Amino acid sequence: MKKNTILAILFTVFLALDISAQKLTTEQKMTPFAVGMSLSVLGEMHDENYQAALSEYQKNISYYSAELKPVIGLAKDSADYKRMDVAQTATKALRDKSSKSDKWQMLVGERFGTIYVQFKKNKTDDVEIDAGDLKFSLEMIGILAGNAPADIPEDIVEEFRELGVMKDLKDIASEENVQKITQKVLGILSKISN
Repeated sequence: MKKNTILAILFTVFLALDISAQKLTTEQKMTPFAVGMSLSVLGEMHDENYQAALSEYQKNISYYSAELKPVIGLAKDSADYKRMDVAQTATKALRDKSSKSDKWQMLVGERFGTIYVQFKKNKTDDVEIDAGDLKFSLEMIGILAGNAPADIPEDIVEEFRELGVMKDLKDIASEENVQKITQKVLGILSKISN
């Protein structure tokens, strides 16, 4: 099974939340992270798993419903400029009404989304990975981890820090390093979903 397929499956499982629970799980606490990642992915490409996940959020979390509706309604063949505009508009609207902690989570999620898109397009469409963009995303995750809100579980923040350090890998876009980064991302998503 391809790594990007595993990531999509893990993330889809990660998004299957039971919001009615009294005690929030790490997965539930990290909902804004998942929304940020989903919006980032859908802004750059069509992905049924992420669109379905946002549809679930729209149904289950009325707080996000109006902002997510246009993204969920994007057609598979939407033009790139339209896709990006709709996702960015939704992201801005959500940030405007979110707490500081939720904004932080969304920013980290967006960086995860850009990494996912690069890796998926590389595997499925043979698009070359942009080493500068990859390094930037990892660096931003590391910087954000250094300024994490107090309500983010420390073990997750530590995972983000460790991922951020990977920006220093030599030949960051090599197959070997992409594999290392992919494994780290999968590990983080798995830890969040437990």
